[in-house]
Amino acid sequence: MDTYDKNLFTQDILSYSKNSMLFFYNFQAIHLEHKPDHVKWFPATIKFPFLKNHALSNLLLPFLWIIFFGTFLLLSAIICVLYRPKVCLTENIWAGAVFGIARKIGLCKTFICCAGDWLANQGRKGFLSRLANNYLFVYMDYIAITTCDLVDSQSKLANEARERYWGRQLSRIIHHRHPPPVDVYPNAIPDTRTNICFLGQVREDSGLDLILPLLPELHRDIGAKLKIIGPSTIERTRIEETVENLGLENFEELYDFL
Repeated sequence: MDTYDKNLFTQDILSYSKNSMLFFYNFQAIHLEHKPDHVKWFPATIKFPFLKNHALSNLLLPFLWIIFFGTFLLLSAIICVLYRPKVCLTENIWAGAVFGIARKIGLCKTFICCAGDWLANQGRKGFLSRLANNYLFVYMDYIAITTCDLVDSQSKLANEARERYWGRQLSRIIHHRHPPPVDVYPNAIPDTRTNICFLGQVREDSGLDLILPLLPELHRDIGAKLKIIGPSTIERTRIEETVENLGLENFEELYDFL
C-alpha cells in the first residue's frame, strides 16, 4: 500500500536485492516504484477508473470492482509467469492468492503474505458488498494464507478471528505485528486533548459524515477540529466536497502521509 513508510520499505527491499520489482497502490492507481534495468516494458503507472459523479459511480460499481481486483490478479500472474520471482511479498490479498498458487506450481520460490483486514466481512451491507467481503475476499484470503511460507499478520486478534471462521489453524509460521512490544508512558499525553484525528483510508462506513455536522458546536465548546491523515480516496474526496458545501473548512485539516 502507498503509505507513510513507502520510502523506508523501498530502502529495505533494495538493500536486500537491487533485482526487485516494487509496486505500491492506492484506490486510484498502481505505481511501479522500482524495477531492474532488464525489465523494459512495464508501465510506470496503471490507473483505475475514477468517477467523481457519485450516482454514476454507484451504477457502474460492479464493473469498477472487476477492473480494480482483476488488475491485481492479472498483474501478479504476468510477473510470476514471465520472471519466476524468488521471493513474492504482498499485503494485497488478491495478488497474494495468485502468488500462493504460483508457489504451488513452481512459478514463485518463496511467498510472504502480509495479512491485514479480516473483520470487514462481518458488516451488513448490500448484495455486492456481501459478495465481495463475505465470499470473494474470504476465499482469496484463505488461498493466500494457506499457501504462503510466512504470514506477517496485522494483529493477533485478526488472525484468531480468521481461524475461528475456518475452525482450524491456517498457517504454520506466523508473525504478529500488533500489539507492538512497547510501553506507553501514561503521563506523556496531556488531559487537554481536543482534536479528532482520523488516520488511514477514508471509506464509506468510516463515520466521518456523522461527525461533520457536529464540528461547529465542538469547536465552539472545546476548540476541537477534525484532522484527516491518509491517502486520497474516492470517499475522502466526497468528504472534502461535503466540507466545502457546508462551509466547514475552518474546522477540518487534511494531511497526506509523510
